[in-house]
Amino acid sequence: MNDIEKEENDIVNLPVNKIIVTSLNKKFWHLLYNQKCISIHITNALIPFGAEKYNDKLILNLELFETNENNNIISKIESIENEIQKYFRNMGIIKTLKKSKLGYLLRSHYLKSTECYILKKNGEKMMIDENNLQNAECEFNLLIKGIWLTDNNYGLYIIINSIKINKFN
Repeated sequence: MNDIEKEENDIVNLPVNKIIVTSLNKKFWHLLYNQKCISIHITNALIPFGAEKYNDKLILNLELFETNENNNIISKIESIENEIQKYFRNMGIIKTLKKSKLGYLLRSHYLKSTECYILKKNGEKMMIDENNLQNAECEFNLLIKGIWLTDNNYGLYIIINSIKINKFN
């Protein structure tokens, strides 16, 4: 999906008890609804730290402001984490969300395929790379791709499909 818009599998309208969890291998499980990954559309969040490298992967922490829309997303993510605990009873969960001063930080993965842009006045997209994102207020399309596992822990694997930069601070 190229443009920032809500998908039919958007997390807000998702009945959590209808999620399907299946093992792909020892390190990754699928998490699907209607045989698709779960999408998350965030209309306004801050990237407080910019892109960070962790285990040779690019991570972006998104600071979700306390709004009704974001609170609904936060609640659904927590519900999904609670729902999947039954599959991993002897393991510890690494939560996707952490409380922050403006709301919650959501940990996500920035991929080579992530579309990151500023929309010009003429509607044309000007592409931006991940090195210029610190303190940017943005709109995001994310996907919960599945669940990662180690020997002792697990957590949601969330990737960024697209970032529309609304404002640099």
